[in-house]
Amino acid sequence: MNKEALTPLVIKAQAKDADALNELMSACYETLYYYAYNEVKDYDLAGDITQESCLEIMNTLENLRKPESFLSWAGRIVTHKCSRYYRQAKKEVYLEENEDGETILDHLPDDSRGSLPEQVQEDKEFKRIMWDMLDSLPPEQRQALLLYYME
Repeated sequence: MNKEALTPLVIKAQAKDADALNELMSACYETLYYYAYNEVKDYDLAGDITQESCLEIMNTLENLRKPESFLSWAGRIVTHKCSRYYRQAKKEVYLEENEDGETILDHLPDDSRGSLPEQVQEDKEFKRIMWDMLDSLPPEQRQALLLYYME
């Protein structure tokens, strides 16, 4: 549905017309799902993000000042939800354990014994940078990399 056809529905939905709101959300759901999928590249996750976005859109529709801008406004909500997902996923680092209950962290060498304090500090900084780089990877790549080093 194009922008011109959505505008009257948006105006009616803002006036608390439940049928118009239902029709509006039905008309733009696929487009919003497409936005989410392009960001996360996962069908199920895109569906979850789209549903969360639709709830937020419905709850905040009265705040939209320009009804003709509905689709771009709704798209920004989807993009924001995707960004929030990535920020949360980045914080939630899951380390796979092998059959002995060890993670990759258990296999990092401790080279600090007998080293100069400057070298110990440089090693800590290097490890911090490496962990930051690892945390910035998408969850699938991070998991694959961790599994590779666990073997």
